[in-house]
Amino acid sequence: MIFLVFVALYGLAHVFIWHALVVGLVLPPSESAILGGMLLGLGLTPFFARRMDRRPFKRIGRALSWVGYTWAGLVLLFTMARLATDLMLGVSFVLVGAPSHVATRALSLILSLSLTGLLAIYAFFERSRIRVETINVPTTKDIGPPRSFA
Repeated sequence: MIFLVFVALYGLAHVFIWHALVVGLVLPPSESAILGGMLLGLGLTPFFARRMDRRPFKRIGRALSWVGYTWAGLVLLFTMARLATDLMLGVSFVLVGAPSHVATRALSLILSLSLTGLLAIYAFFERSRIRVETINVPTTKDIGPPRSFA
């Protein structure tokens, strides 16, 4: 059940991205279909990576994992950035008034992509700062020699 909910939300996030790009860039139907196919392929990459992570296909699985899980992170970042941008633009709409519809779509896409890029760059550099720390917790229970959970 949880897996189905995850797949549904992950798929909806891809539809959300597709719609944001099609509307923001004003893409014709042929380019919208190509974009949809690319997003479908990228969306399925983590699932293919999981299947390919077997003995004879380990290298392919590792490459697909890198691409697929990086893409999944970017999907999450873009979705959150887009929601924050739309919320910000909605508040400014209430306070200031409505800008033109075309300008709003372009501004929302530019802000979302910029915020996603900045967060992705931050995450890329932060990943190298992860530290593993071993903590021994004293107890009166006799559980054997201390173990490290690192």
